[in-house]
Amino acid sequence: VMMNFGKPMNFNLSTLYTMVPLRKDKEKKNDVLALFKLIFESRKIDHHKLYKHFCDLVLCHRFKRYESFRNVKKYDDKYFDFAIRDSVFKYFALIQILKQLNLLQNMKENETIIEEVTETGTNEYQQKIDSFFTKMSYNADQKAMFYLGRMLSSVAYIQKDKNKNVLEKVNFSGMDKTDILRLRNSLIEKAKQYNEVSKVIFSDAEFSACFNFNDWKMKPEESVFFLLSGYSFGIIKSTENK
Repeated sequence: VMMNFGKPMNFNLSTLYTMVPLRKDKEKKNDVLALFKLIFESRKIDHHKLYKHFCDLVLCHRFKRYESFRNVKKYDDKYFDFAIRDSVFKYFALIQILKQLNLLQNMKENETIIEEVTETGTNEYQQKIDSFFTKMSYNADQKAMFYLGRMLSSVAYIQKDKNKNVLEKVNFSGMDKTDILRLRNSLIEKAKQYNEVSKVIFSDAEFSACFNFNDWKMKPEESVFFLLSGYSFGIIKSTENK
């Protein structure tokens, strides 16, 4: 299967095998084979479980757990951003394929009516984001996490030559409402610390417009996925380790 997220990407069973971290302990349940079985038998798949697998994959990259999970492709420390980008795109591809095959459970609750993108008065970069939202059928909650991810990316860039990294503020295992708002406040404070509030003010306004402060229902693992979809948006450098 060929998916297009800014560049062509091949997606096949070999790709899927590297997306779900498997421990060396063979007595553990093989989640990849379990996923293959559900697909081949045309049985419904819990999309929340997919987001859990995504978080496990990101944690593997973040903490270099490659010796424990031999099926995951290794990335050097300097390529962490690209490991995240590849992981996000691969899971987007998987989710879109499973949607087309009607194999996802309870996805209707996340779907929204796709509206035409209005490009008048927006810059080219925002047009790309709006087009991405339309193509991927983002709802308001998912947009909120995307924009928080853009804030995270901006502050990480501001800190690129500093010893501490803002990514330490992210709970890659899952983020509930409290975690999300704590991260948002930390990003604003960091931007103020470096006199770079202008770099995050637009994304923060968009986050506030989309975030449901009174009734947030997104699962913690799903929040991490859409946060990192925003964080990795626009990364175009080759991710191949050389």
